[in-house]
Amino acid sequence: MRFSDEQLQGPPNEYGRDLALESVYGITNSYVRNRKARVTLKAVSGQVESARRAGASESEIRARIQKGITDPPNFDRERVREIVQAFLL
Repeated sequence: MRFSDEQLQGPPNEYGRDLALESVYGITNSYVRNRKARVTLKAVSGQVESARRAGASESEIRARIQKGITDPPNFDRERVREIVQAFLL
């Protein structure tokens, strides 16, 4: 994962928030991409809670979840449905 100089020199809470949002995106992407992966819905929920504690707004979290479920070329529709029901409705 690469960060710009602006991100690295920003206030620590912004840096932590950005990392937490990237983690939300990554784990959501992993969850919908591969049913055999050991990523669970509980793990996704844990990353969302971490992002909230890091100061990310609900709209930022929802945007990263939305990006995470739409980016993978091969995804499991049932897992996408689970994510939408849990976090986007």
